[in-house]
Amino acid sequence: MAERSGCNGSFFSAAGDRRRDLIIGGLNWGSVGLFQFDLIAFLFGGQAAMISRVLYTIVGAAGLWSISMLFTPREAAHTAGAHADGAGA
Repeated sequence: MAERSGCNGSFFSAAGDRRRDLIIGGLNWGSVGLFQFDLIAFLFGGQAAMISRVLYTIVGAAGLWSISMLFTPREAAHTAGAHADGAGA
């Protein structure tokens, strides 16, 4: 099986999960702002549907968690993703 590699936090890591959730939230809010169309509500049975509320909560939590990136020095973020063999720093 091919190994997935990428920059700091691939799409399948915790950081990637945050990014994916923020992308989903951004696209949803963009569609609300531009077209008055809530994609999450459309796909999952309305804003009051339990699954929609869960998804909104996950995206909101990802946004709150991402606030920490504002207070993390950029160098520290890059060195945290250094390769295990020491080649990344």
